[in-house]
Amino acid sequence: MLTSVRRIRHAFVAACLLILLLGGLSSDALGAPVVVQMALLLRATGRQWQEAVVEAFHKEQDRIRVELVGSADGLRYGQLKVLLVAGEAPQIIFQDPNNLLNWARQGFLVDLAPYLEREPRDSPFNDFFDITWIFYTLNEKVWAVPMDLQVGGVLYNEDAFQEAGQAAPWPGWTWDDLSRVAHRLTKRTSPDSLPDRWGLREPEWYFWWQAIWHYGGSLVDNWANPTAFTGDTKEVKDALRMYRDMVRAGVMAPPGTPPDTTVISVVAKGTSAMALGHSLWIQSAAPLAAEYQTDWNVAFLPRGRAGNTPVGNAIGWSIVKESGLTEEAFEVLRYFSGPTAMELAVQIRQGEILPHQPTMVRSWLRTQAVPTNRSIFLEALPHLRPLPLIEDSYKSIASRAAYDFWRDLISEDQAIENMRIGITQGIDANRAPGAN
Repeated sequence: MLTSVRRIRHAFVAACLLILLLGGLSSDALGAPVVVQMALLLRATGRQWQEAVVEAFHKEQDRIRVELVGSADGLRYGQLKVLLVAGEAPQIIFQDPNNLLNWARQGFLVDLAPYLEREPRDSPFNDFFDITWIFYTLNEKVWAVPMDLQVGGVLYNEDAFQEAGQAAPWPGWTWDDLSRVAHRLTKRTSPDSLPDRWGLREPEWYFWWQAIWHYGGSLVDNWANPTAFTGDTKEVKDALRMYRDMVRAGVMAPPGTPPDTTVISVVAKGTSAMALGHSLWIQSAAPLAAEYQTDWNVAFLPRGRAGNTPVGNAIGWSIVKESGLTEEAFEVLRYFSGPTAMELAVQIRQGEILPHQPTMVRSWLRTQAVPTNRSIFLEALPHLRPLPLIEDSYKSIASRAAYDFWRDLISEDQAIENMRIGITQGIDANRAPGAN
């Protein structure tokens, strides 16, 4: 009887030890993969690319499984913001620099600098264009890994140029040249009518800011850590007047006039001969040109007294701080930044400028058929300049002031004052509790 009790006790203790041992083992030790959640991109081609890269990643290893999170049209900014605050965001998220760096200052993101510093020499991150990291470096910390690069330039309709007998934009052309070309390309049925074709479309987004830099001005003292409004200068006013004069002359569409997007206006319908834009529009311009049987191209930005620095942007991947599995998430980012993923991007995200230099030189330039001047974007890369790290709603106040001035709704002094108000409010918001 005693022997039987002892046997039962020994069996019970052994079972308990086995349970404890199994409970202490990681999923790797038990053979079960860990799951890293990744936010689903917004563009259809982006989502197709993600799915293709995830499939390739799963085939090459079985320790990590990537789960794409989001609705059918991706995971949007507002949704991500709610998930971050609730502590329910996926391990890997994406956004523009402005949003990710603001979230970094609020303590939501992992500093990737230590992980990048320990990467081996053959790491794909070492093959990125040097300019890539400027968009996500703040206070000597790196908060994201870019998945693309967006480079400013001029989009133009070649058919309009040929019809007007106008030479294509040439290297070294100036803003004065652009204005003269816009006059020549503008077409009206009668002198008193609105143009059937505008010489220059109203700038979308913040592309108009580039002229301020080219004239030697700036609206803030430091893009990454703005502390003061610096727009009350001759250089800024000269740039604003240049746009206003083209609106007054009827060669640039007044803000709010064009019913169509830039790509549709310039490439598809030809209702604008030129527009300020960026490389990301290659993706939508190419199929539209094929559909409407039009010819289009791109050119360097015009030069001003201080050069022709293009505005730059880069959608980036970040790792959420409190989500866990940081090491595994970084391994996923490494794969999404490597040759396999970048080659798939060339095939699926056609036209997008990629951060991986070997892929751009080896594949993108050779396989991307249009536009014929596409290499200008790579030539402009080293000179990219990010927009100020101020929330978009405050930058939009500055844009609205410029638009109202161009339409002669407010004075130049009032436009500068309205810009000051918007930029200063943005700077104050950066200093608010929880913003740093």
